[in-house]
Amino acid sequence: MISDKWEGLVNFSLQGPILPPAASRWQVAGSSGSALPRVTVRARGSRCGNRGIRGAEGGLAQTLILLFFGALESLEGLESQIQNRSCKEKIMPLFLRNFSTPTMQMSCRLVSNYVSRMRHLLELKEDDEACRKALTSGAFLLFHSFSPLLQRSENKYTAPLVTASELNGILQNLNQKEKYIEESVLIGCTENHVPQFALDLGRIEKVKAESVLKGTFVDLRKAFFLLDGKDAPLLSQAQGLLRWHSTHLYCSRTGHPTQKNVSGSKRVCSTEEIIYYPQVSPVIIVLVSDGAQCLLARQESFPPGMYSALAGFCDIGETVEESVHREVAEEVGLEVSSLEYSASQHWPFPNSSLMIAFHALVKPGQNKIDLNLSELEDARWFDAEALTEALKRKRMSTRKEMGDVPFCIPPPWAVAHQLIKEWTQRQQPC
Repeated sequence: MISDKWEGLVNFSLQGPILPPAASRWQVAGSSGSALPRVTVRARGSRCGNRGIRGAEGGLAQTLILLFFGALESLEGLESQIQNRSCKEKIMPLFLRNFSTPTMQMSCRLVSNYVSRMRHLLELKEDDEACRKALTSGAFLLFHSFSPLLQRSENKYTAPLVTASELNGILQNLNQKEKYIEESVLIGCTENHVPQFALDLGRIEKVKAESVLKGTFVDLRKAFFLLDGKDAPLLSQAQGLLRWHSTHLYCSRTGHPTQKNVSGSKRVCSTEEIIYYPQVSPVIIVLVSDGAQCLLARQESFPPGMYSALAGFCDIGETVEESVHREVAEEVGLEVSSLEYSASQHWPFPNSSLMIAFHALVKPGQNKIDLNLSELEDARWFDAEALTEALKRKRMSTRKEMGDVPFCIPPPWAVAHQLIKEWTQRQQPC
């Protein structure tokens, strides 16, 4: 029988004359009785007679049939077959005959929604006209001099996405031309393929913009402690890309102005056809442990009481492993071994970094800190109990709220927080 699990996963996207209802209504179902991929397709409707097939024959050569199955892994254990034998005998020879013609194009690809979104984004990045059209239907994150717009509802802060039509109205209220919207940069798209953009309103008076938008432009570092994790990565990407464009207005070789393409995926010096692409700087971040404690440090620029893992830029010619060894030696005078990769994360400060996170152990008997005061304000060892208390806090604490634990750690979505959480969990008894 037809399984409800897979019904509706086949989508016929028709270009040219449309198949008659009896031949064009299809559904897919599956079973797992075979080791081979098995997909059951049958016509839905009471008739699939000669008349319907003949009526469709002329248009099939110009028809693009796209079978979209969602995630590939969800179809494991299914094999192709057509249940309705009478339809199979009439339709399959017709399909095969038309598929061999040059005018017929067919895509029968198992594609995940992620792949389709990435392909859509690539098209918007490379095709100026497609991206310009997307600007009329997209959603926008708004900034002012690289500070994102936040809105507060009760005790919760959010970074709102405004629609294109809302943004046009906002620009009119701020006495700005509609063309201002083309200064946006493409930063992603939703599961439903709605393109997402970021726009900086820095040319507009801040107070006036906040009044119209009913929100506040907040420094990004502070915003990270006010928002939950779902908003932070997109804001990080958006600010990084906006800042990159602001620092690459001129060609470093010719001195002439560069021009942004519509999506903001590159800038071009038209005099020499030199293309500049946004770049990130590799940065290692490492949580050093002696087995019973882990080492956290702080810089003068950190929020009061905040400690984090050691971090530093990779030098030209170094591997990331070599960077870990050097940074730990430079900053706290320790030698480490047993490096273990954890994760990576984009970080917008100071100018878009790729944080590459590690755990590391100090060599036995070497846990005395020799602090480099030109790099750090303080560094100390913390045990699992103290870090467990710090991990319980969901936001930045005030001095009064800190109580007996006079320090805090980076917000939950930060990769430094992840390193600390991983280490603390490993210290728990099995």
